[in-house]
Amino acid sequence: MSFFIREIDRNNDEEIDLVVDRAMETVLETIPEFEGKKENALKIWSNFTFEKMKAMFVKDFDSAAHRIFVIVDDFTKNVVGHAICSYKSDDDGKRYGFCYSRYIHPGFRRQGLAHNLLNGQEIWWRENSVEYVIAQTHETNIKLKSLFVKNGFDIEGPVKGELYNYYVLKKILSS
Repeated sequence: MSFFIREIDRNNDEEIDLVVDRAMETVLETIPEFEGKKENALKIWSNFTFEKMKAMFVKDFDSAAHRIFVIVDDFTKNVVGHAICSYKSDDDGKRYGFCYSRYIHPGFRRQGLAHNLLNGQEIWWRENSVEYVIAQTHETNIKLKSLFVKNGFDIEGPVKGELYNYYVLKKILSS
């Protein structure tokens, strides 16, 4: 099988809807306190509705600092995964990358696609003079921690959060 990475098609509502659904699915899958139920997530995050999440994604389409990358099956042209990221500046004025959401369809996991997406993001961050990258994940998200450690990230934490404990994953891209 062959795959390629590209930015989300901003003119394809079906593709946008798919990524929104999968981003929401990822939240429900990786935060056990939500018990896989949207209504539990809504109690904490009032914007955890399909309409509000989609509006948030679409709003960032025109921002140079935000990207939604998708990985596509070259044969079927189906989107089998995504990664949502951005860059920001910290209090010292250093530019850093941030990971928001990552998803690979269960039928395509364990094939290196998440690794390929992360590498694609790193290329984009380096092109945009990002000095380091961070992500945060629930303390039970072993799969994401493993992926990031294999790709050179250090783990800090767990950090005690308001709702749950989480880890900070960090990688220095430049010194």
